[in-house]
Amino acid sequence: MIFRLENVLPQSVKKIFSTSGAVALLTASSLGISNAESAETLRQFFERTATPQVTTVADSNAAADASAQPSKPAEPTIEDDHGSNPNPPVASGDTQSITLTTKDGTQRRYIMHVGANYNPDKPNPIPVLFSFHGWDQSVDSFMESSAYQNTRAWNDAIVIYPEALDGAWEAAPYATGRPGKDLAFVEDIIADVDNDYLIDRHRVYASGFSNGGGMAAVVGCHLPDKFAAFASVSGAYYQQVNVGCSERPIPAMIVHNVDDPVVHYKGGPRNGGQL
Repeated sequence: MIFRLENVLPQSVKKIFSTSGAVALLTASSLGISNAESAETLRQFFERTATPQVTTVADSNAAADASAQPSKPAEPTIEDDHGSNPNPPVASGDTQSITLTTKDGTQRRYIMHVGANYNPDKPNPIPVLFSFHGWDQSVDSFMESSAYQNTRAWNDAIVIYPEALDGAWEAAPYATGRPGKDLAFVEDIIADVDNDYLIDRHRVYASGFSNGGGMAAVVGCHLPDKFAAFASVSGAYYQQVNVGCSERPIPAMIVHNVDDPVVHYKGGPRNGGQL
């Protein structure tokens, strides 16, 4: 279920999530939500799934009433892996930079945080949240500004911050990696993490900002068998994002300021491509 919220304040967004079994959100106004509020909103969204449906509402009461409608969860089809390492490379509560050699032999990097509540001796399946940085943005600074540290996800999930090749994710006209290279990197990360942790394969999520928001959409478009939902903030959706997509629907939350001066809300030409 997709709610298009027009001129709705952050506290109203929280009301919608508290009454809904599943929501995907498109904001159509500048809400002035802080990083911490945005991260918490994403966390709440990722605890829910939805079937694709669009509802336009103009106030929080209408949204809360509409959100009470039942929806059928959409789940990845991949089987759960119930193996884990009692001495994993990143301890519970820690954050480390990981270098991974992908299947094509490329050295790639990602930052990984393991929630403090994960017990490797007696593990319960733990959700995984990917967060993709924007174009030419440091993955380290993006991690610090994402504010997931201020949400429950920081203790209850594995949070992954992948690093793009030359600062850009695929599907953008300025990306240097060939199509599919970043998708393969994401799949390699999932496999790498799954080797040492008991991850919940039905709760793997993607989020991102700007070019990273476009990458979150690429992941949702091409890997709905591995991801339960995705969320994008100010996403750059170049035309290549939709090329070769799966027809399988996936819950999505799209947050975009209608007055965004960089990635225009209504699209158009940018950086030699078309939004």
